[in-house]
Amino acid sequence: MDELMETIIDEWIKGLIPILLPGATVLEKLDPVIDTEVLRAARNVKHVYLVQEQQKNVFEQLLEQDEWVLKQKALSEQEGFAKALRKSLITVVQTLYPSLVELAEQNAISIQEIDALRLVIRQILGAPDEATARFLLNCLS
Repeated sequence: MDELMETIIDEWIKGLIPILLPGATVLEKLDPVIDTEVLRAARNVKHVYLVQEQQKNVFEQLLEQDEWVLKQKALSEQEGFAKALRKSLITVVQTLYPSLVELAEQNAISIQEIDALRLVIRQILGAPDEATARFLLNCLS
């Protein structure tokens, strides 16, 4: 059990004794019968916590192995990477050909393929002039 959970159980136990015996003296609170009950309750809390942790671990393992979840994760990562590349394309165009930024923003949205985005970025970087860059951006739509 981790340190945080042990601290929580300790605090819970400290709070439980005055509730069970309001007005009891310190010596009465340390009665072995009460200590036994408190320990039993603490063990139950610990058991519930451990069972929940085991269930959580099993659930996480199932998610890590599930094909649909893995596909969704890969798709999400690919979409995120494509979005980053679209932003990079717009930044390159903004740096080299500021007058074409709006065209780049409009046409970059339609590109989902990572390799296509990489190719367009390389072509824009190598474009000899604005007319060529405009042509390349128009080819995206």
